[in-house]
Amino acid sequence: MLASLLLPAITAASALNGPHTSAILRAPSKVVLRADLRAMAMAAEWEEYAGGCQLLRPDGEPRALVHFLGGVFVSPAPQVAYRYMLESLSRRGYVIVATPFAVDFDYRKPAADIHKRFGVAKAALTSEYGDLPQMAMGHSLGALMQVLLCCLYPEYARACQGAALLSYNNKPVSDAIPLFREVFVPALAPLEPLTRPEPMGDAIRAVAGLRRGGFALARQLNAYALNPLVLLGQAVGVRALGEAADAADRALRDAEALAALADQVPEVLSSISRGVAEFSPSPDEVRALLGTSYTWPATPLVVQFTVDSLDESPQLLRALPALARARSLVLPGTHLTPLAVDPFAFGGATAAAAAADLRLTADSSTVRASLLAEVDALVDAVDCHFDEVVATARFATAEAAATQESASQLATAEARVAEARVAEARQLEASITEAKIAEAAAAEEAAIGAAEAAVQAAAAEVTAKAQLEVASQERAAAQQRAFVAYTKAAVGSIVPPTSQARSGRRISRLKELSRAREAAEEAEGREAALEGEAREAAVISRIAEFEALADGKEGA
Repeated sequence: MLASLLLPAITAASALNGPHTSAILRAPSKVVLRADLRAMAMAAEWEEYAGGCQLLRPDGEPRALVHFLGGVFVSPAPQVAYRYMLESLSRRGYVIVATPFAVDFDYRKPAADIHKRFGVAKAALTSEYGDLPQMAMGHSLGALMQVLLCCLYPEYARACQGAALLSYNNKPVSDAIPLFREVFVPALAPLEPLTRPEPMGDAIRAVAGLRRGGFALARQLNAYALNPLVLLGQAVGVRALGEAADAADRALRDAEALAALADQVPEVLSSISRGVAEFSPSPDEVRALLGTSYTWPATPLVVQFTVDSLDESPQLLRALPALARARSLVLPGTHLTPLAVDPFAFGGATAAAAAADLRLTADSSTVRASLLAEVDALVDAVDCHFDEVVATARFATAEAAATQESASQLATAEARVAEARVAEARQLEASITEAKIAEAAAAEEAAIGAAEAAVQAAAAEVTAKAQLEVASQERAAAQQRAFVAYTKAAVGSIVPPTSQARSGRRISRLKELSRAREAAEEAEGREAALEGEAREAAVISRIAEFEALADGKEGA
């Protein structure tokens, strides 16, 4: 009886997987139930966050932000369906934001809803942690939605520094659902009146209300069922009772979230009954969109599993442009590997064994490790890829900062060189101006000197001309005296005087004539000399004028 009452508590407690679980599993001897419950109670806590997203925080400072989108039908509850994988990543230092979304034949509708809701959550996280490196991650349909987000919303693509696309799936309806057109469309067509928005919405709300009421009642009954643990006293303790109650409550919340997955089925059936026969955009349209619109994030990791008939990773790799530099990775596993469940998280055989003898053995640890080996390898690969992306981004940031600093220093040096050149140009201009001023002053002084020389030359010319005029007058007077002397001599020759008188007068006339000739010759000589001086003064005057004119032109 006691074991049957304890079984729900043990089952709920085993739903939690904390950092001490591995130590418990390694212990070959019995482990006290109280320590077991405390270790299990350290499971990660998911939060309903801004925008309706699910948030999981790491223990310490986050390394990066991982935005996750789940696959078809489990996408509304990624925190439950992908619990182990996402919590494993969180323990490695990532903030996990899982955006729930409902399946729709028109992919653009959930893509728009995801973009809006994640934008709200990202803004809130930025105010808390600052600008974290952002990684995109999706499984199956979630991988397709991540690709569409990067193609349809460039700002989202630019914000993503890395991406991990698991088991990418973009099959047409006919391949995804066998006999879809032959069986499902004709069978559901008569139900179209029942699937119209108003009656279908009422039905979904009614079912959701019943579900919420049922789980609320289950949580109350669970709380009453745990009361007998008080009878264990020292073996369990009051604190363990609270931990077990919390574990059971989390398990019920997970169960409620999984039950809510059925809410999206009526909308899918309604679309089929209305004649929707293909996803939009179609696979061909998605491939064309990838070739023209996918630019970022660079080097996405495309993960394919060895046994996966739904995977279309090779088609994705062919459709991505070469500049994406996508990486392909094949891991052991199936399409459901990312959905792997920790056997200690939801009870089962391990919980039954714990209820029987209150211990966990090393054999249980071996079984658990074997069951989770493939998803652990996936987590390792994704973590390694994201770690490389973060390191590359940090290096790029540091390199950009260094480049910016170098550019700043270069700009400063160029500015200084420009300033030096301006100063040099100004100094040269000042020197040229001074030289021109000095040259102008010299030219002006030379012009003044030339003008003075010209004036002096002109004065000398005038003096020379005056002297020439005087000499000419003297020559004329001498010639006049000579003429008078010749005239007297001629007159004397006409009236014959006495021989002695005639001889004396002749001698006197000859002397006068000689003096007149000498005076005339002397006057002619002076005139010729003065005429030469006048010509020389005229030449000097002309030269002075030319020099003054030349100096004036050079100064101008």
